[in-house]
Amino acid sequence: MTTLTENNPGLPFLSERMKAIVSLVRKGEIVADIGCDHGYIPIMLYKTGISPKCIASDVKEGPVRIAKDNILQFRASDGVETRIGDGLTVLRPGEADTAVITGMGGRTILGILSRKWDVASGMNMILSPQSEVDEVRRFLAEKRFRIEEECFVKEDNKYYPVIRALYTGEFYSLNEEQALFGPMLLADRSGALKEYVLKRKDWLLKMIETLSRETSASAEGRKKELESELSTVNRALEYYD
Repeated sequence: MTTLTENNPGLPFLSERMKAIVSLVRKGEIVADIGCDHGYIPIMLYKTGISPKCIASDVKEGPVRIAKDNILQFRASDGVETRIGDGLTVLRPGEADTAVITGMGGRTILGILSRKWDVASGMNMILSPQSEVDEVRRFLAEKRFRIEEECFVKEDNKYYPVIRALYTGEFYSLNEEQALFGPMLLADRSGALKEYVLKRKDWLLKMIETLSRETSASAEGRKKELESELSTVNRALEYYD
């Protein structure tokens, strides 16, 4: 894990989530930031010497234009280039070591990976899904990408998982709590994760109590779904015993 120095005027300001993403990049890796937004992550990676080259891409012209302006402002043109295109279509197989795909739903991330699997299968992954994180982790296991490291960041009262995975070719499976909350986070007994899980448990208990007062079939079905999740949450909390 890379440790960043304090922000200074020569570097872009990174949020806690972006710092976590940068921390999971290994020194010397060529990085493609897919859905680059303002380009701060590749700029930081290049300017701090973590990455010798970065590619900042987005499907829309607007974010790429903003990224270009920031690349010029922070004098990173020698090491950061921009591309416009859909997901991993901007890359050739083997052109980058690591793909950073963050700031979007889990199913959107899975669509990006699946559409260009010839590119994705040869890269390390740093993923931060905003939803369907359990589906992302199961996909990685199915494709034999080992989850090597995970961060769990609280920012503006929201929680963000950040996952680093690399292809090993080894089959493994995840149980329900590992898929939902992260095998490494649970093993490491992440404090931020425990805080989130406890809050989720409180919410589930309140919702189950509310639904128990209703008699419709839909309410009963939803109650059973939440009770199943509550069981998963309770198993996750056992890691902290």
